[in-house]
Amino acid sequence: MVGMMNIRAITCVLFAMSVPCAAQGPRTSLTVMHEYVPADLVSDHVRIPDNLQVDPLYRPLLESMLESSVTFRRQCLRIASERQLTVRLHPAGSFWTRGARALTHLVRGARGDLDAEIVLARFDDEVELIAHEIEHVIEQLDQIDLPSMAQLPDTGVRHTLSSDGAFETSRAAQTGLRVAREVREAHRGD
Repeated sequence: MVGMMNIRAITCVLFAMSVPCAAQGPRTSLTVMHEYVPADLVSDHVRIPDNLQVDPLYRPLLESMLESSVTFRRQCLRIASERQLTVRLHPAGSFWTRGARALTHLVRGARGDLDAEIVLARFDDEVELIAHEIEHVIEQLDQIDLPSMAQLPDTGVRHTLSSDGAFETSRAAQTGLRVAREVREAHRGD
């Protein structure tokens, strides 16, 4: 896009995250996490934000996630509060390579606007992947300096196997797992 600077692509390689991370010290990406809204104040009636453009394939899933997960409702409230943010969520096309299951590509405009494109490559663990990738967007809203943190030990941020400036964070991995757990627990009671 003209006049826009490509920030980075953040690749979700959750199979690599299945190995426990080293003990995390005070410089983790988890310690800079923005507390969106206390759980007891999060309404059960949050809707998909207008600035989260969702492929029709995923709309019923996101509505179910909103109904079942307080963590996902917090994420959506945060996305909705950012007027200069647009997030697009859709399935990946045939261009997908390198075995990643999801990817978020972020572009910041000259005027501070942020466009995030989230693509999912497979139809497994979609709840976890969507929450995980949305957390990567929120990390950018929180102005997490991923390149700097990836240079330091025990920060919960690392470069992925690819060499294109992609990062993975413990924060996003844990958020994805939390939302998936909340949705599973809510559906057990149905």
